[in-house]
Amino acid sequence: GWCRECRTGHHQLCPRTDFHSAAFLRYGRTSVRTAPGLWGGFAEWMYLHPRAQLHPVPPGVASSLAVLATPLANGLRWVAGVARAAPGECVVVLGPGAHGLGCVVAAREVGAGPVVLVGTAGDQLRLRIGSELGADAVLRSDLDDVEAAVRRLTGGRGAQVVVEVTGAAAAAETAVRVAGRHARVVLAGGSAAPAAAFPAGLITKRELTVTGVRGHDADGLAAALRLLARDRYPFASMTTAPVPLTAAAALLSELSSGQDPSGTRAPHHCVRPADVPA
Repeated sequence: GWCRECRTGHHQLCPRTDFHSAAFLRYGRTSVRTAPGLWGGFAEWMYLHPRAQLHPVPPGVASSLAVLATPLANGLRWVAGVARAAPGECVVVLGPGAHGLGCVVAAREVGAGPVVLVGTAGDQLRLRIGSELGADAVLRSDLDDVEAAVRRLTGGRGAQVVVEVTGAAAAAETAVRVAGRHARVVLAGGSAAPAAAFPAGLITKRELTVTGVRGHDADGLAAALRLLARDRYPFASMTTAPVPLTAAAALLSELSSGQDPSGTRAPHHCVRPADVPA
């Protein structure tokens, strides 16, 4: 609450909560060995730090949907805040996970269009959910020529906003290639290594603005909760039915195995730690 990042609204970069720091406190990342040990969400009890930011959940929003506030807040910040997407602009989202779907909703909220969502063979359900949330077109990078398809959809101009949320090096390359002149490219996936054929020259040639992002801000989280309360989108399709705490370990093991060849798994999962209302 007192550092430069916090005072300027960039709480996600606060050195006291940034998990890249040598020492930090962050819910979901701090070890149980750090007193009082209750820093996780998969638990019946949680320690409330005096400096924790709290956001009231609007009446009528189910707890199983309120947990979608994080990916929605990310989408709102990345698409509307950082990229400044405007009505009528083409927005391409690379990656149909929960955060990518949050970007689709954010693009719809600002009146952008066409909104294009890109996935792969294992993303059949996620791409369908994206269409339900408002994507005008869905593409598969393993099947479609994404760059050519975006050019066709935009009359040859390319996208004005591109958000990459997969973390794959090849996706960062695609993000630059599908961008049109003066476009804004947002890299949220955090690729560990650049693609060998990363088209850096196109950034200069097309005068692109490329921005890296991490997470959301407090305003975005509040806006996401208000969006959930409006009940305008089929948000329930983004997440599976909540599982009890006793099933959390099995769920995490299944997810970490990456076994979903048919692409039938929803992109978000909810654990109900205790006997709380649905």
